[in-house]
Amino acid sequence: MRRVTKLTAKILAGITMLAALLFLFDVLTTAPLKPCSFNTGNNGLWLRYYWYAGKHSDDDFKSMVERLRDNQIRYAYFHVLTAQADGHLRMRKQKEAQKITHAVHAGVPGCKPIAWLYIGSFGMNPVDLSKPEVRKNLVDEALWLTGSCGFDGVQWDYEFAETAATVCSNCSKKRRQHCPRTSC
Repeated sequence: MRRVTKLTAKILAGITMLAALLFLFDVLTTAPLKPCSFNTGNNGLWLRYYWYAGKHSDDDFKSMVERLRDNQIRYAYFHVLTAQADGHLRMRKQKEAQKITHAVHAGVPGCKPIAWLYIGSFGMNPVDLSKPEVRKNLVDEALWLTGSCGFDGVQWDYEFAETAATVCSNCSKKRRQHCPRTSC
């Protein structure tokens, strides 16, 4: 009996050793697995208004471009601050906007710099989207941001806009009359 137990132990040890060798052979001869990622290169990133306000150095721009490229950012939304009650931009910073769009277009192929404009409907100077003149001014500002400043589009951020439900489709139709689909 004792002989059978020793023989069984030796067989089990041999099988274990063979399994270990086969495992090592598989690990050593198989190409490493690529890291799992759901990144399709269509990432978006919202950047604070400091870029548009001109509060970043050339080194900051180099770092920003590098991060956009490394993180495969396709849509970079640059906050251009807010619209005034009449629909015009509170701050017009053409030189700074052009610096942004040039840096992104030159340094991150395929990335689209988008102007992100907040349109408030409450507070001290609410924007009333039911007024045709306000909508016209917003469209004019979008045309300026895309035409003169070089942004590839405009994101109108009108969350909480009480008047938006009835007039936003009209505003978008007006914008489409002036902007080709690829630029706005």
